[in-house]
Amino acid sequence: DVLIVVIAKMPGWLSNSNDASAMQGTNWLVYNTHSPKNYSQWNSTVKAGVNYFKQFGKPVYYEVWNEPDFDIFWSEDTGSYLRFYNETVLAVKEADPSAKVGGSVVNGWNATIDSSHGFANIELINYAKANNLPLDFVSWHYFNTDTQDILTAKSAYLQSLRDNGYTYDPEFI
Repeated sequence: DVLIVVIAKMPGWLSNSNDASAMQGTNWLVYNTHSPKNYSQWNSTVKAGVNYFKQFGKPVYYEVWNEPDFDIFWSEDTGSYLRFYNETVLAVKEADPSAKVGGSVVNGWNATIDSSHGFANIELINYAKANNLPLDFVSWHYFNTDTQDILTAKSAYLQSLRDNGYTYDPEFI
């Protein structure tokens, strides 16, 4: 038994945005799509959540955000997402070193968060390695009937891992 927890949807009291208008087609508000205004408070909140899930004694995977490539879920750029990943995974691992962390949970393996950066998961692999951050898994949503697409994704991710000098292969979800 494994539990996958998606860390997403910033609460209004902690968001760096005060905009409470609705995101079209979702139940998210604009402030839900932003990073925290205070990372110290965010990290404490993450640790409290991790401690809650630890009590069940089951392996937990923490996905950092959900589909940040859609501005209805993430209103900031790739750099902001990567900083958010950095802060979040360090807080998770501090609370539970055995927890699995990863992302970026994009909508399709080759999705981008903004046009000035490459594929979000490749950016995440590069960033995690460059900043010595944990990356236990790489995740993306698959909405396709062509299974070759999964093999293409795996090949691209493995190449990026090798290019970055990874000596292990994160799981693919």
